[in-house]
Amino acid sequence: MRISNLKASLHRAFFAGLMSCTIALSASAGVIIKDTFETQQDRVSLAGTVGNSYADSIAPAGTNLPGGKWTKVAGYDWSDPFIPASWDADPHNYCNLGEDLTGIAITLDGHNKGQLTISADITHSSSNNTGGVALGFYSELGKPNTRGEEMAHFSGIKVSENGADAGTIQVWENGEAVGEPVAIATFEQNKFYSLSYDVDTATGKIANVKFDGKEILGLAGTKFTADATKFAAFVQSGGQNGRGAMDNFVVSTP
Repeated sequence: MRISNLKASLHRAFFAGLMSCTIALSASAGVIIKDTFETQQDRVSLAGTVGNSYADSIAPAGTNLPGGKWTKVAGYDWSDPFIPASWDADPHNYCNLGEDLTGIAITLDGHNKGQLTISADITHSSSNNTGGVALGFYSELGKPNTRGEEMAHFSGIKVSENGADAGTIQVWENGEAVGEPVAIATFEQNKFYSLSYDVDTATGKIANVKFDGKEILGLAGTKFTADATKFAAFVQSGGQNGRGAMDNFVVSTP
Protein backbone atom coordinates (compact mmCIF):
# COMPACT_ATOMS: atom_id res chain seq x y z
CA MET A 1 0.00 0.00 0.00
CA ARG A 2 1.33 3.46 -0.85
CA ILE A 3 2.25 5.65 2.14
CA SER A 4 -0.25 8.33 1.10
CA ASN A 5 -3.04 5.75 0.95
CA LEU A 6 -2.03 4.32 4.31
CA LYS A 7 -2.12 7.74 5.96
CA ALA A 8 -5.51 8.47 4.42
CA SER A 9 -6.76 5.21 5.89
CA LEU A 10 -5.37 6.14 9.29
CA HIS A 11 -7.13 9.49 9.20
CA ARG A 12 -10.41 7.79 8.37
CA ALA A 13 -9.93 5.24 11.15
CA PHE A 14 -9.16 7.83 13.82
CA PHE A 15 -12.09 10.07 12.97
CA ALA A 16 -14.66 7.51 11.88
CA GLY A 17 -15.96 7.53 15.44
CA LEU A 18 -16.65 11.26 15.60
CA MET A 19 -20.08 11.97 16.96
CA SER A 20 -22.69 13.10 14.49
CA CYS A 21 -23.36 16.38 16.27
CA THR A 22 -21.30 19.21 17.72
CA ILE A 23 -22.11 21.72 20.40
CA ALA A 24 -22.11 25.17 18.83
CA LEU A 25 -21.68 28.09 21.18
CA SER A 26 -23.77 31.14 20.50
CA ALA A 27 -21.55 33.88 19.15
CA SER A 28 -21.61 37.43 20.44
CA ALA A 29 -23.13 40.11 18.27
CA GLY A 30 -19.76 41.42 17.09
CA VAL A 31 -18.45 38.43 15.15
CA ILE A 32 -14.94 38.96 13.80
CA ILE A 33 -14.23 35.50 12.36
CA LYS A 34 -16.57 32.55 12.04
CA ASP A 35 -15.91 29.27 10.26
CA THR A 36 -18.02 26.10 10.31
CA PHE A 37 -15.80 24.32 7.77
CA GLU A 38 -18.53 23.34 5.35
CA THR A 39 -17.82 21.27 2.25
CA GLN A 40 -20.03 19.37 -0.14
CA GLN A 41 -18.12 16.22 -1.05
CA ASP A 42 -14.43 16.56 -1.88
CA ARG A 43 -11.65 16.98 0.66
CA VAL A 44 -10.68 20.67 1.00
CA SER A 45 -7.18 21.74 1.99
CA LEU A 46 -7.25 24.61 4.49
CA ALA A 47 -3.57 25.48 4.53
CA GLY A 48 -2.14 24.47 1.22
CA THR A 49 -0.56 21.45 -0.42
CA VAL A 50 0.71 22.86 -3.73
CA GLY A 51 4.37 21.88 -3.50
CA ASN A 52 4.24 22.95 0.15
CA SER A 53 4.05 26.55 -1.05
CA TYR A 54 0.65 27.03 0.63
CA ALA A 55 -0.50 29.17 -2.26
CA ASP A 56 -3.94 27.58 -2.13
CA SER A 57 -4.68 28.40 1.51
CA ILE A 58 -8.30 29.44 1.90
CA ALA A 59 -10.28 31.93 3.94
CA PRO A 60 -13.27 31.08 6.14
CA ALA A 61 -16.49 30.71 4.21
CA GLY A 62 -18.33 32.62 6.95
CA THR A 63 -17.54 35.94 8.61
CA ASN A 64 -13.96 37.16 8.10
CA LEU A 65 -13.55 40.86 8.90
CA PRO A 66 -9.71 40.87 8.83
CA GLY A 67 -9.78 39.16 5.42
CA GLY A 68 -7.00 36.67 6.13
CA LYS A 69 -6.50 33.03 5.15
CA TRP A 70 -5.78 29.96 7.28
CA THR A 71 -2.07 29.34 7.77
CA LYS A 72 -0.37 26.12 8.80
CA VAL A 73 2.00 26.39 11.76
CA ALA A 74 4.61 23.68 12.46
CA GLY A 75 3.65 20.08 11.61
CA TYR A 76 4.90 17.53 9.11
CA ASP A 77 5.43 18.23 5.42
CA TRP A 78 3.35 15.24 4.35
CA SER A 79 0.19 16.27 6.22
CA ASP A 80 -1.81 19.52 6.11
CA PRO A 81 -5.01 20.67 7.85
CA PHE A 82 -8.11 19.92 5.80
CA ILE A 83 -11.89 19.64 5.74
CA PRO A 84 -12.62 15.93 5.25
CA ALA A 85 -14.53 14.67 2.25
CA SER A 86 -17.91 13.06 2.69
CA TRP A 87 -16.22 9.66 2.40
CA ASP A 88 -13.67 10.42 5.17
CA ALA A 89 -15.98 10.30 8.16
CA ASP A 90 -19.39 11.31 9.41
CA PRO A 91 -19.71 14.17 10.14
CA HIS A 92 -17.28 15.65 7.62
CA ASN A 93 -17.81 19.38 8.14
CA TYR A 94 -14.97 20.16 10.54
CA CYS A 95 -11.27 21.08 10.55
CA ASN A 96 -8.97 18.04 10.76
CA LEU A 97 -5.42 19.04 11.72
CA GLY A 98 -3.96 15.90 10.18
CA GLU A 99 -0.77 14.55 11.73
CA ASP A 100 0.12 15.45 15.31
CA LEU A 101 2.13 18.56 16.29
CA THR A 102 0.27 20.95 14.00
CA GLY A 103 -1.25 24.39 14.36
CA ILE A 104 -3.58 26.42 12.17
CA ALA A 105 -3.95 30.18 12.48
CA ILE A 106 -5.63 33.20 10.93
CA THR A 107 -4.89 36.89 11.31
CA LEU A 108 -6.86 39.20 13.59
CA ASP A 109 -5.18 42.26 12.09
CA GLY A 110 -6.98 45.41 13.23
CA HIS A 111 -9.52 43.44 15.28
CA ASN A 112 -7.57 42.18 18.31
CA LYS A 113 -7.78 45.11 20.70
CA GLY A 114 -10.10 45.37 23.67
CA GLN A 115 -12.29 42.47 24.76
CA LEU A 116 -12.53 39.28 22.74
CA THR A 117 -14.29 35.95 23.06
CA ILE A 118 -12.88 32.86 21.36
CA SER A 119 -14.82 29.61 21.08
CA ALA A 120 -14.87 26.33 19.19
CA ASP A 121 -15.97 22.73 19.45
CA ILE A 122 -12.88 20.58 19.90
CA THR A 123 -11.90 16.91 19.99
CA HIS A 124 -8.77 14.80 20.28
CA SER A 125 -7.61 11.22 20.07
CA SER A 126 -4.33 9.38 20.65
CA SER A 127 -3.25 5.79 21.03
CA ASN A 128 -1.79 6.32 24.53
CA ASN A 129 -4.32 8.76 26.05
CA THR A 130 -1.88 11.67 26.18
CA GLY A 131 -1.47 15.00 24.42
CA GLY A 132 -4.28 17.33 23.55
CA VAL A 133 -5.56 20.35 21.66
CA ALA A 134 -5.31 24.07 22.36
CA LEU A 135 -7.48 27.05 21.42
CA GLY A 136 -6.01 30.54 21.51
CA PHE A 137 -3.61 32.87 19.78
CA TYR A 138 -0.14 33.26 18.27
CA SER A 139 1.94 36.40 18.61
CA GLU A 140 3.87 35.31 15.51
CA LEU A 141 3.79 32.32 13.19
CA GLY A 142 6.43 29.66 12.83
CA LYS A 143 7.28 27.93 9.56
CA PRO A 144 4.65 25.47 8.28
CA ASN A 145 6.71 22.29 8.49
CA THR A 146 8.80 22.76 11.63
CA ARG A 147 8.41 19.75 13.90
CA GLY A 148 7.90 20.35 17.59
CA GLU A 149 7.29 24.10 17.33
CA GLU A 150 3.50 24.10 17.34
CA MET A 151 3.27 25.72 20.81
CA ALA A 152 5.96 28.36 20.20
CA HIS A 153 4.58 31.91 20.60
CA PHE A 154 1.20 30.45 21.61
CA SER A 155 -1.06 31.81 24.33
CA GLY A 156 -4.33 30.06 25.04
CA ILE A 157 -5.95 27.12 26.76
CA LYS A 158 -4.94 23.51 26.21
CA VAL A 159 -7.22 20.57 26.97
CA SER A 160 -5.29 17.32 27.39
CA GLU A 161 -6.18 13.68 27.72
CA ASN A 162 -5.29 12.27 31.11
CA GLY A 163 -6.63 8.73 30.91
CA ALA A 164 -9.28 6.79 29.09
CA ASP A 165 -12.13 9.20 29.81
CA ALA A 166 -10.81 12.18 31.79
CA GLY A 167 -8.42 15.06 31.27
CA THR A 168 -6.95 18.39 32.33
CA ILE A 169 -7.21 21.98 31.18
CA GLN A 170 -4.39 24.52 31.51
CA VAL A 171 -3.40 28.04 30.49
CA TRP A 172 -0.40 28.62 28.20
CA GLU A 173 1.35 31.94 27.71
CA ASN A 174 3.98 32.63 25.05
CA GLY A 175 4.71 28.94 24.54
CA GLU A 176 4.85 27.95 28.21
CA ALA A 177 2.35 26.25 30.51
CA VAL A 178 1.46 28.49 33.46
CA GLY A 179 -0.23 27.73 36.75
CA GLU A 180 -1.57 24.32 37.66
CA PRO A 181 -3.72 22.18 35.38
CA VAL A 182 -7.34 21.77 36.42
CA ALA A 183 -8.91 18.32 36.25
CA ILE A 184 -12.01 17.82 34.12
CA ALA A 185 -14.34 14.94 34.70
CA THR A 186 -14.49 13.70 31.13
CA PHE A 187 -12.68 14.09 27.83
CA GLU A 188 -13.64 11.15 25.65
CA GLN A 189 -11.72 10.59 22.48
CA ASN A 190 -13.38 11.55 19.20
CA LYS A 191 -16.16 13.48 20.93
CA PHE A 192 -16.59 17.19 20.35
CA TYR A 193 -16.71 19.48 23.41
CA SER A 194 -17.35 23.22 23.49
CA LEU A 195 -14.52 25.44 24.77
CA SER A 196 -14.72 29.21 25.17
CA TYR A 197 -13.19 32.06 27.15
CA ASP A 198 -12.92 35.85 27.22
CA VAL A 199 -9.77 37.91 26.75
CA ASP A 200 -9.09 41.51 27.75
CA THR A 201 -6.11 42.64 25.67
CA ALA A 202 -5.81 45.86 27.68
CA THR A 203 -5.07 43.99 30.93
CA GLY A 204 -3.87 40.72 29.39
CA LYS A 205 -6.30 38.75 31.55
CA ILE A 206 -8.66 35.91 30.66
CA ALA A 207 -12.02 35.13 32.22
CA ASN A 208 -15.19 33.08 31.92
CA VAL A 209 -13.48 29.87 30.82
CA LYS A 210 -16.09 27.26 29.92
CA PHE A 211 -15.62 23.65 28.86
CA ASP A 212 -18.58 21.52 27.84
CA GLY A 213 -20.85 24.35 28.96
CA LYS A 214 -19.44 24.38 32.51
CA GLU A 215 -17.35 27.17 34.05
CA ILE A 216 -13.77 26.14 34.88
CA LEU A 217 -12.36 27.78 38.00
CA GLY A 218 -8.72 28.15 38.99
CA LEU A 219 -7.33 29.35 35.65
CA ALA A 220 -5.68 32.73 35.18
CA GLY A 221 -3.69 34.53 32.50
CA THR A 222 -2.01 37.92 32.44
CA LYS A 223 -0.22 38.10 29.08
CA PHE A 224 -3.07 38.00 26.56
CA THR A 225 -2.24 41.45 25.22
CA ALA A 226 -2.80 42.81 21.72
CA ASP A 227 0.76 41.79 20.81
CA ALA A 228 0.10 38.22 21.99
CA THR A 229 -3.20 37.83 20.13
CA LYS A 230 -2.28 38.82 16.57
CA PHE A 231 -3.44 35.47 15.15
CA ALA A 232 -6.33 33.28 16.32
CA ALA A 233 -5.30 29.63 16.43
CA PHE A 234 -6.10 25.99 17.06
CA VAL A 235 -3.33 23.50 17.85
CA GLN A 236 -2.85 19.73 18.12
CA SER A 237 0.06 18.98 20.44
CA GLY A 238 1.30 15.67 21.75
CA GLY A 239 0.03 12.15 22.17
CA GLN A 240 1.15 9.04 20.34
CA ASN A 241 -0.51 9.25 16.92
CA GLY A 242 -2.32 12.29 18.26
CA ARG A 243 -5.15 13.73 16.19
CA GLY A 244 -7.03 16.97 16.73
CA ALA A 245 -10.12 18.51 15.15
CA MET A 246 -12.38 21.52 15.66
CA ASP A 247 -15.67 22.93 14.42
CA ASN A 248 -17.72 26.12 14.86
CA PHE A 249 -14.71 28.39 15.31
CA VAL A 250 -15.66 31.92 16.39
CA VAL A 251 -13.77 35.03 17.49
CA SER A 252 -16.08 37.84 18.57
CA THR A 253 -16.47 40.97 20.69
CA PRO A 254 -19.02 41.45 23.49
